[in-house]
Amino acid sequence: MLGKYLAGFSVLVLAATSVSAQWTGTRLGGNIRKTDSVELMQLTVECIAERGPAYAAKVLETVPGSDAEFRLIRKNAGDIEVCMGGSDTPVGGIKMTFTQRPFRRALAAEMVKLQLAREIDLSQIAAPDPWYLVSLGGLPEGERSDAAYLAYMEFGDCVFLKSPQATIDYLRTEQDSKEEGMAIQKLMPALSPCVAAGQELELSHKALQIALNEPVYHRLRRMEPES
Repeated sequence: MLGKYLAGFSVLVLAATSVSAQWTGTRLGGNIRKTDSVELMQLTVECIAERGPAYAAKVLETVPGSDAEFRLIRKNAGDIEVCMGGSDTPVGGIKMTFTQRPFRRALAAEMVKLQLAREIDLSQIAAPDPWYLVSLGGLPEGERSDAAYLAYMEFGDCVFLKSPQATIDYLRTEQDSKEEGMAIQKLMPALSPCVAAGQELELSHKALQIALNEPVYHRLRRMEPES
């Protein structure tokens, strides 16, 4: 299990190696600023989810932080950079880069948002081992993985299986809305039992969303009929 990684996992440490960059332009309506990076990432993953949903699914099937994840993202760097900008608007000399973890988190959030736009029959959810346990077993000896993010996913998967409807309701709410606060209250009973024994965990609303997005995506994806 991954519980040993839960201690202090609310601290996010980005990978050191950038996997894509964009110099040319954006769709933000003006010269790009460093403070626009979150919005640019959102535009990028929306574009990727629309242009290449199969590619997005492949990225999310890799082990977080693994060499396979890095290679797959770099292999499609050209398409990603197309999604990062266009020729209409100058960047003004600022080079925008991203690393594996924030890209994956944003992509997972966008993919689960598309799933949650549809009706979901939660009675079809099974509870086998999380997908990443099998994937971790297939990693070559000594290959890296993003242990901190995997700890998030272990926690989020546990919460979803304990309270699937409350989890779905929470992820469907708008940030900082009254509905979000009410949904979190309904979700609270599932949170503490999912923290590893002897560990303490403090979660912001943003961190809770990060913990839930990808586990929910994988559980719902495995309910979809084979194409």
